[in-house]
Amino acid sequence: MNRQQREELLDSINLLENSRDEYLHTYAGVSIHDRTVRSVQLRKALENVKRPFAQLCEKMKTCDWLYLPFDLPEPARVRDSELTYFGMPPKTLSQLIVLIAASIKKQNVTVLSICTRNLAVYEMMFGFWNAPQKDNLDERVAAITEAEEKTGELFDKASEEFERILKMTDLVKTQMMSVTEAEQNAKAKSAEAAEKVAEIQALTEQLDARKQGLEELKESLTLKMNDAEDRDRQFAEKMESAQSLIDQACARISEIDNMTENSLKDVQACLTTSSEKVEKIKKMTDFVGGGSLGSSFSKRKRSLGRKARLWLFLSLVLFGGASWWIYNVFTRFGVHTDSVWADVVINVAMSSMAVFALIFALWEYGKERKLQEEYAFRETIVLTLTACLEQLDACHRDDVKKLLSDTVEKLCSKLPV
Repeated sequence: MNRQQREELLDSINLLENSRDEYLHTYAGVSIHDRTVRSVQLRKALENVKRPFAQLCEKMKTCDWLYLPFDLPEPARVRDSELTYFGMPPKTLSQLIVLIAASIKKQNVTVLSICTRNLAVYEMMFGFWNAPQKDNLDERVAAITEAEEKTGELFDKASEEFERILKMTDLVKTQMMSVTEAEQNAKAKSAEAAEKVAEIQALTEQLDARKQGLEELKESLTLKMNDAEDRDRQFAEKMESAQSLIDQACARISEIDNMTENSLKDVQACLTTSSEKVEKIKKMTDFVGGGSLGSSFSKRKRSLGRKARLWLFLSLVLFGGASWWIYNVFTRFGVHTDSVWADVVINVAMSSMAVFALIFALWEYGKERKLQEEYAFRETIVLTLTACLEQLDACHRDDVKKLLSDTVEKLCSKLPV
């Protein structure tokens, strides 16, 4: 083992110590009754790995590490029957320590037990295993595997029982809700019955009091008759005052009706005014839109005017140039052969380019001038567009409406050629 391999092995040992400390810290406050079967098995496996791990750490502190091999020998490697538990079996001592740390984090008891056995075999082969007796790790691994299978079966049964309990709990909740509703209804009815009983008791007390009063009235009938006359007089006065209050209320109601009618009239007037303002705004918007469209046509007309003047200037220049070229072709630059007609044809061919350029410039000038007149016409027409649209809205004849619509569409939607 060289120094680099030793450093790698020491890093793996630190990783294993951190994983073991993290696991012990996680289950430090968990009681024995709250631990699962897997956590108990993992704790036993950690007890088994403690001794070979401590002996390896002591060996690394001495100078004997130089004589230890870094690669695992064949007896300390994973067996063929155990390869199903590993994705990639360890081949070096550092990989074995890292796999032990990973199995502690993942709580994989089987892999942890196999790796612990391989570490112990490695230490036995190289003479620093001081265990008093050799533990039968294979039997423990088999027992742990069997316990895991039983635990899985128990977990499946527990899951089924848990689902059944959940269904029963939902049923009980539904029944409890119905019972609660019935209890609330019963409480409401009990409260109503208690109110009725209280009313009956109050009526009974009133009847008793009235019975006593009748007995007293029987003894003092004369006084009561006088009191009855006084009460009749007071009742008549109260009736008069009530009638006056009713008359005042009727008058107030009529005033409120009048105020409501006036308010409705004011609201109707406001709505009418708002509608008129909306129509005015719409007309102003149409005028603004027409002005904007007319301004666009005017800008286009001015730009076309500049192009038309340019082509006119080019036409004049080309006319002068073509005249000079034709004159020079027939006087100075002409071809002189024995045939007069051949001379004419050649001179005409030489001067035709200038004529074609002049014709093209005149054609472009005519096209730009036509477009300028078209946009000038549209600028004039668009100012009357709002009036056409108003006539279109006010017209009731279908043929006139169609005529106005076609006219507006041709004026505003058709592009000039």
